[in-house]
Amino acid sequence: MEEGGNLLLASTASVYEVGNKHCLGKMPFSATAFHGSCLDLGVLFRAPSVAVMQLAAELEWEERDPWDRIIAATAIDLAGGQVVTRDEAFDHLAGIERVW
Repeated sequence: MEEGGNLLLASTASVYEVGNKHCLGKMPFSATAFHGSCLDLGVLFRAPSVAVMQLAAELEWEERDPWDRIIAATAIDLAGGQVVTRDEAFDHLAGIERVW
């Protein structure tokens, strides 16, 4: 990301996920701070399409968190399967390459 030259896409669901975790005391920064930092890096946000929502619902993955499922489906649909996260749950989903 820091090297530049890459198209950076994120699901709008990520803003909710970060904000929710912040409210629960699990994330040090707010949804507003996250969104602003992403914009500074040139990240483009995409709302989940019907196709992404269908994919999220039908993923063969034991993860039950709907937001993680939407983020994973967005990564598969828009980013060729790459997702930037520390969440190791994404390691258990075929078609996803976890970066970080």
